Amino acid sequence: MSYPNKTGRFPVGERLDRLRTAASGLSNVTIDSHTGGLLVDYCRRVGIDVVIRGVRGVADLDHEKCRWPA
Repeated sequence: MSYPNKTGRFPVGERLDRLRTAASGLSNVTIDSHTGGLLVDYCRRVGIDVVIRGVRGVADLDHEKCRWPA
């Protein structure tokens, strides 16, 4: 996904290359990038059943924990 107001430590292309390298031995893993539209719509369109999201820091983790009741 892309957020124009945020920049990553590495350009998107480099991040994708790193992820592909890390997952090269996993035949059931696909690395992809998507811009424009909702993640759920993209997942439905390409048949994705599982999405793994990264937590970037403690503040993000606290925010996620507050959003979803235990």
